[in-house]
Amino acid sequence: SLREQETELLAVVQSCATAVEASRQKQSALPAELNARQDQLQKLLTRKKELEDHQTATSARIEALVDRGEELSLEIANMGASIEACQARRYLLEEMMVHYEGYESGTVAVLERKAEWPGIDGTVAERFVPVEGMEAALEAALGEVSKYVICRDRRSAEAVIAYLREQKKGRIGIVVPDSGTLNPAVRRPELNQPNIVGWLDAFVSTDESLRPLMEAVLARTLVFRAGTSPDEILERLPYGFRAVSTDGNLYSKNVITGGSDDSFPLFRRKEKILEQESQIAQ
Repeated sequence: SLREQETELLAVVQSCATAVEASRQKQSALPAELNARQDQLQKLLTRKKELEDHQTATSARIEALVDRGEELSLEIANMGASIEACQARRYLLEEMMVHYEGYESGTVAVLERKAEWPGIDGTVAERFVPVEGMEAALEAALGEVSKYVICRDRRSAEAVIAYLREQKKGRIGIVVPDSGTLNPAVRRPELNQPNIVGWLDAFVSTDESLRPLMEAVLARTLVFRAGTSPDEILERLPYGFRAVSTDGNLYSKNVITGGSDDSFPLFRRKEKILEQESQIAQ
């Protein structure tokens, strides 16, 4: 029985030794596991920081997009208002062209039936096209001539006048370029005043057939900048020459015309319609 007790004690001792060894092995593995867990924790902390930074950046981007969205909404609203204004302006110009607003009653009566007179070639304001910014100067220089109708032959002009007299539709001014020889422009003085823009005929385009008429009417008119004095220019201009400011004040030796006019300029109406259509398309 002592033998049995000894055997049992040896078994217990062996079991304890085995447990101690297992515990020792497990204990020796703990630092490595601890290091692994610490590395894993550090990676998680790094990932958390990255996510927080990403969230901050995303929030800032969302705020920027919201702000940009508000700006775009305002731009769209302004663009819509601008398009509506362009459309309204185009409509007004089209109506003015259709109804010949700004012309005398006799001229309107003829233009509304111009198909009856094939010799009619439009109005001076339609056929003489100034560069942008020269509308007021050209209208001032031409005066009532800007509202005249152009006829290619005298017979058409006489037929138009006979119609107006017969129907009591009013009076009209008619230019007949081919009815006689147009006086060529005389020699123009060389002037170099700093406020001079140039000779008016250089800023107006027209058909080649009407160019002699345009040059004969405008070649003696010098354009100067609005807001500057024409005194030095007038002192050097020969008799028969004139000076006009870019805002429409016309000077000759003894006459000055100018002021304000509420009517819409006669010139460049068709071009302005095309400009409005281009702005709407953009």
